[in-house]
Amino acid sequence: MSVVAVLCLGYLIARTARDGNDINVYLHAAGQLLNGENIYAFNPYNFYLYSPLFALVLAPLTILDQAVARVIWMFVNVVMAVRLWYLLYAFVQDLSLSKRRLWTIFVVILSAGFLNHNLMLGQVTILILWLTIEGLVMVSKGKSLAGSVLLALGINFKIIPMLAFVFLGTQGSFKAIVYTLGLLLVSLVLPALFIGMQYNTDLLHKWQSVINPSGERFAFEDNDGCQSLNALLPAYLYDFEQPDRSIPLYHRNVYYPRRVASVDHHALEIILTLSRLFVLALLFSACIPKSWLTGPLKKLPNRLLHAARTEFNGTRQLHHHSAHTFWQLSYLCLAILLIFPHQMKYSMLFFVPAGAYVIFWCLVVFDRPLHLSARTKTIGVTAAMFLGILAIMGRDIIGSHLVDILDYYHFMGVSNLVFLGILWYCHPRKLLPTETVAR
Repeated sequence: MSVVAVLCLGYLIARTARDGNDINVYLHAAGQLLNGENIYAFNPYNFYLYSPLFALVLAPLTILDQAVARVIWMFVNVVMAVRLWYLLYAFVQDLSLSKRRLWTIFVVILSAGFLNHNLMLGQVTILILWLTIEGLVMVSKGKSLAGSVLLALGINFKIIPMLAFVFLGTQGSFKAIVYTLGLLLVSLVLPALFIGMQYNTDLLHKWQSVINPSGERFAFEDNDGCQSLNALLPAYLYDFEQPDRSIPLYHRNVYYPRRVASVDHHALEIILTLSRLFVLALLFSACIPKSWLTGPLKKLPNRLLHAARTEFNGTRQLHHHSAHTFWQLSYLCLAILLIFPHQMKYSMLFFVPAGAYVIFWCLVVFDRPLHLSARTKTIGVTAAMFLGILAIMGRDIIGSHLVDILDYYHFMGVSNLVFLGILWYCHPRKLLPTETVAR
């Protein structure tokens, strides 16, 4: 195992030293920041879409040779990836040692391609996923301030961890919500200490116009690499204006039938909004405690205050690594993938917690063959099929043309939708020995 790890690390060093993609964008923007330039324009590599604070964090790397800076960034990401594995591994401690090893093998196989893709690009996905998971785990342990620092940084860097507020609110972690919001505001003005208030303010205004969260830039995406709802639904429901089919599109090499219906722009906007609300409702339903639903509605404020007062009680601290928390975090990560626009293939690392949870669930439930229903077996087979295809969905494994076909049909995006249902079926209560699994 050590030899394999050393060989993999050597491969990563060689590749990241020689090549770079997104990390080149970040490093160039960091250099622009130190020179007092507009970091959201004139980047020769691509558009820089992150905060001034993120550019400031990477600024020390700009004094190094770019190849060395890329290798250091790769090492930082490897460390965060290892920490993410430990965080997920902590959720499966109830498994026997042999099953934990089996779970580890399956999760490594599932995540290897996503990790490799992120490390080769020098992306921020590993960082954002780590900040989100680690921050929420810290809050669940009673470390609200430390967890909020991580969540605020994640939201500052890439906005998408904002859905963590749903998790925090339904868990009664109101202190963490206040801390996170306050620290987020601090993080927005923090660069002013180093670059000046006026320059920082100008950059924040330019950043807001670049990401344009309420605009049309990412309304519908005709991009086979995007796995969000705003690309998945239009692919099957919207007739994009097609160029001359004799000229291959930059992101597509196949032209098989795909559209199942044709709806106009306004109708698709409504469908897309409703679908996002549905995913958000599923997340809320997965996270909301039963105590919220017991008793008359007029006493709900009292129940919320009680949840806040008991946020750090002993029971919660003892069970912060429960299967239920694992399940809820999996839903949160899937919701992030689907709701926010422009979540590309490298963002599929956010799918790994959901896949890891379902693998864990199946290892427990399928060890009780006498209680298995036909529905449970079907769910297990379906999950295994999707996870298997995602694990081998690499051009070096199954070939470029087959990957292009799967991308054309947004197989990763479809997987995200399918796993919303699979996760709902694989409820943690079915792991309890006193429950009937087939129910």
